[in-house]
Parts: sequence; structure tokens; C-alpha cells
Amino acid sequence: MDKTVFQSVRFLSGVGPKRMEPLHDLGIDTIYDLLTHFPFRYEDLQVRDVSTIMDQEKVTLAGIIVTEPVVHYYGFKKNRISCRMAIGEQVIQVSFFNQPYLKNKLIQHQECIIFGKWDAKRSTLMGMKIISTKEDMEEMSNFEAVYRTNKSIRQSTL
Repeated sequence: MDKTVFQSVRFLSGVGPKRMEPLHDLGIDTIYDLLTHFPFRYEDLQVRDVSTIMDQEKVTLAGIIVTEPVVHYYGFKKNRISCRMAIGEQVIQVSFFNQPYLKNKLIQHQECIIFGKWDAKRSTLMGMKIISTKEDMEEMSNFEAVYRTNKSIRQSTL
């Protein structure tokens, strides 16, 4: 292999002394280590039908937001945003915790794809993230890699 692959990651753009320490904690010291740092799992982001989902399963659902999102504040720095989403003929409740900034992304009468945990008893989706809105649907991938991270390195950084 080429010698440049075994150089320190500090030669990469955006990697300085502060970023090198968290990378070292993950076992990434060289460019080769970074290239061979594989995900430990993949999230299935394929849009599924509500009738095929098991209880407490992580799932991606596509539908149209039918009610205006409402933010409820409770406790210190705690909040919940909730709205209803129509999936075909069925209307489900969607809730996000501690993400009030999502209110601007959940627009009434707009199609939206949401990833979250399904609760079959209550017909609710505990949203984890909004994957895309109508503009991004064509470019969406079916799987997302999940890497091991620490408190200093985010998933998106790797």
C-alpha cells in the first residue's frame, strides 16, 4: 500500500489536535484506521406499511401531516411536539421529545417521512428523526450506517 494511507489522521482537512484525541479513543490513528472503521449496524429506512409493523419496532413511515404540530412544554428543558399524520386511510399520532425545532419542518398538508418506534396499542409513532420531506424523497437511501461514536465525535462527523 501507499505510505500516505499510514499517515496520521492529523493530515486530513478538519482534523486538528482537539479532534485527534476523540479519534484515538475510537482506535483511529491513521488514515487506514479511518478507512477500515466499519459501521456496527445499519438502520433499515425503507418505508413500510402500518399493517406489517410489529409492536415496538423501529420503522420508517411516509404520510401527510394533517394537523398543525403543537409543542407542549413541561418540566425544566423538557418538551414534546405532537401532530397527526395520515398514512393512506389511517391517521396516527406522531410525537417527538425534546426537539421543538422540528415544528418548522412538520408543515400541515405536506408529505413527510419519519423514522421512529411504533406503538401498536396506541397507534402512535415515537419519532426519532425526520428523514426527509417531499423534496428529498427521490434521493433517499434505504439503509443508514451507524458507527460507534463517543461524546466528542458525532455520527455525522464519521
